[in-house]
Amino acid sequence: PADHYECWMLSDSGAPLALIDSCVQEAEIVLHDHPIWLAGSKAQQQFKSAHGTIDELTAMVNQAAGKKPLCRWFQRDMQQTNSSQFPALMLSTNWLDASIVALIDDFLHWQAPWLLQLPLPDNSYRARFEQHCWQQPLAAAECYRLFPEVLDTDGLRIARVKAGLLEGSRGASVKTHEPFYRANNDEKGYCI
Repeated sequence: PADHYECWMLSDSGAPLALIDSCVQEAEIVLHDHPIWLAGSKAQQQFKSAHGTIDELTAMVNQAAGKKPLCRWFQRDMQQTNSSQFPALMLSTNWLDASIVALIDDFLHWQAPWLLQLPLPDNSYRARFEQHCWQQPLAAAECYRLFPEVLDTDGLRIARVKAGLLEGSRGASVKTHEPFYRANNDEKGYCI
């Protein structure tokens, strides 16, 4: 079942800024006395951008919440007309500083394999994030089965083949759980 309750950190003007928690049932709601936004441990380890660091992004988002950050739980129905008041990608992209917008765009592009698992507002988002996802072939190969739809099936196929080649060149240290098959008793496999 989908998460119907979302906890949003609010900007200092009171607008939803960043999703910080969600749950399926109202009984699962946890109160957040001192909300902070964190990008996650995988982002701490892997995210790279020419526009800044993940620590800088985290600081900027939390600073936008003001000196006394607040959050609020909302019961959401994705079909509601008021959905437009919420950032479509769980993090506001409405910033005055172009360098912050560029850093957030880089972060969202890096998150493409995981964002593609969600219902996106329209296919323009999906097409954009697929292109960024295919540039991360190992993550694409690990996540693609959870995508509700794929627009660029050729791009996915190429990303999966690249993942297989990377997996083969790195040995057993990378596992994409792809259905690779050996051809002619060769040790190298191919992806179908």
